[in-house]
Amino acid sequence: AWDMQSHLGAKSACATPVSVSPDRQNSTAGDPCLMHDLVLWEAERRIIFGGFSADYLVEGLDHAAWVDERGLECGGPRPVVWEGDSKYRYQWKAVVNGETDENGWQYAFAFTQTAEWRRALDVVHTWVRRRQHHGRCLGRVEEVDSS
Repeated sequence: AWDMQSHLGAKSACATPVSVSPDRQNSTAGDPCLMHDLVLWEAERRIIFGGFSADYLVEGLDHAAWVDERGLECGGPRPVVWEGDSKYRYQWKAVVNGETDENGWQYAFAFTQTAEWRRALDVVHTWVRRRQHHGRCLGRVEEVDSS
């Protein structure tokens, strides 16, 4: 599900729940972290004789440098995420698996619905790349009253 074209220009707070971590599925109301895990996607484009950079993304053609799993533009991974009136601490890591390179990147010709994502750079056929970041909620940030 990489349909980012329909969401160009949309903004999101990037606090969209994805799934509850298995070790928190039986959480009770007293659990300090009832927030779901989060997923963000990072995107970059390559130019001829240059490397990849989010600075090379083309407005109107590509999506934003950071989007949530719904394709809504947002900032990158943040250690603290607001949900309503509460703040939660998150730990982020790039997803590395059999479908990515050793740094978690996947490569394609363009950001399209029919893109064929590869796990390795091909200097002729790959001009964009994406990387998934998984955020795990570590707990609620308790405010300390300094008065």
